[in-house]
Amino acid sequence: HVFWERAASSETGGAVAHLQVVHHGALRAVGHRLGHAERVFARQTLEFVVGSDRCREGIEPFEAEVSDHAHSLARVFTDRDELEHHGAAAEAWWWWGQSADATVGLFVGLHVRGQRFDYRAGLWRRGQPFVYIEELGGTGRRAGLELKPPEMWADHMCDVPFGQWSVGNEAHGVLLDDPCDAVVRPYGTPVPVTFDIEWYAAGEAYSVQHGYEQAGEIDAVIELTEGDLRVQGPGRRLHVWGEGSWPDPLVMLTRAGWMPPTL
Repeated sequence: HVFWERAASSETGGAVAHLQVVHHGALRAVGHRLGHAERVFARQTLEFVVGSDRCREGIEPFEAEVSDHAHSLARVFTDRDELEHHGAAAEAWWWWGQSADATVGLFVGLHVRGQRFDYRAGLWRRGQPFVYIEELGGTGRRAGLELKPPEMWADHMCDVPFGQWSVGNEAHGVLLDDPCDAVVRPYGTPVPVTFDIEWYAAGEAYSVQHGYEQAGEIDAVIELTEGDLRVQGPGRRLHVWGEGSWPDPLVMLTRAGWMPPTL
């Protein structure tokens, strides 16, 4: 088991219809404090990220691009679609966001195939090392989307379908000077870290290939050895499942602001 800390396209379609209620929950009033969810993450160039050619090789520009034109992928989702689709060949959930001033960002990505999973999480801060966590081919799944392999814990809870998620972890990661090391050679200084993320919807989910995407807002606390870091600002999330739905981690890390843009 290897744990790292590292700082980390879809097209607009039909709106999601909510046809059933899985469970009710209370949302905290955070919209008045955040209010920047309309930003389009995939087109932002994060000025503090220094790119490396070795992590861009093999990526076609269109893979990291988000098209603005409508498509015909519109479909109706139910609240049950928020949870795991048992029997699906593969399934993935990604959450990401950044501070309102774009100086801090984070992401969490979970890929599931049966009882095995790939887990990634990261924190980036302007002018500081990237914090990266990774567990590939992991075992130790519990009920729902809770994970408990040796030496780490993570959970991903849908509090309100298409409205609120609680995402957290307790793990050891590594500090990386170059974000490309996360996909090339993710070794660095080990550090303990804890993520506590509340993700709130800021609009309707919309169809993308194999699933849906949704704009939102994050209210997160990251516990580091030097103290707690609060992150509030715009966010997004992606949920896809079925054969061929496995997102390219490099593309997702680019979208999450971890990797330098390839466009």
